[in-house]
Amino acid sequence: MTYHWPGNVRELERLIERAVALAESEVIELDDLPASVGGDHSAILGPSLNRDETLRAWGSRYARIMVDRCQGNKRKACRVLGISYHTLQAYLRYRSDYPGLEVRGNLQTSGATAEETAALG
Repeated sequence: MTYHWPGNVRELERLIERAVALAESEVIELDDLPASVGGDHSAILGPSLNRDETLRAWGSRYARIMVDRCQGNKRKACRVLGISYHTLQAYLRYRSDYPGLEVRGNLQTSGATAEETAALG
């Protein structure tokens, strides 16, 4: 979604053909895509994929990153994420058993680096 596709449909078609031909499994993974398309997303998504995190755990991590990007302003984070305040609160209450989350005050945060946060948006 972040790639601008200057070659439009033809570029997409060639990229998919290449990925299918070179993929090591039946599923095209993020690593099977060229860096120009995948960008730094593999660095951000890679740890979550390697830990087989649930969608809920990843959503919670993403919500925390967005709250951090909004300097702790939860209402602004809700607008950016397009979710209700109640939904954001549910994501922030979610506790995960995976490393990489640190507790800061009463808000558990992702511990995301500045590069991870910048790459997300």
